[in-house]
Amino acid sequence: MTGLPRFHFVQERGPWIAYCADPLCATLLGTTVVPVMRDFRDGQWVWGKQVLFSGNPDQFGRPWWNDPGQARWRELLLSGSPLLVRRATPPTAEAPTGSVGEPIGVFRTHDVAIADDHMTLKLIERLAEAS
Repeated sequence: MTGLPRFHFVQERGPWIAYCADPLCATLLGTTVVPVMRDFRDGQWVWGKQVLFSGNPDQFGRPWWNDPGQARWRELLLSGSPLLVRRATPPTAEAPTGSVGEPIGVFRTHDVAIADDHMTLKLIERLAEAS
């Protein structure tokens, strides 16, 4: 038990955005809508004293963070919204984009950079547990 609040998030299939129906989300996180990212345990995330993400533009054959349908996701991430991170199952022939995975937590981000050929960010504080 971490002493952090625990919130249940629902993510629709497709968008990388999750919603929290608990009114305390708005109070404690400042929002009920958060962007979502997945850790496929493929080296893009480095979990240590600092948690760093450096995107691989070839993961899905393209820089996935620039998909046209994800403008709202990029907007949330760049505006400083808390980020829900999930531990995902890597892609397979049967599931080419992998699985959504179990939640790791909700984090405050810093130094978010999204460009055509790279994406980087840091997680600087764990704000909540997620289910």
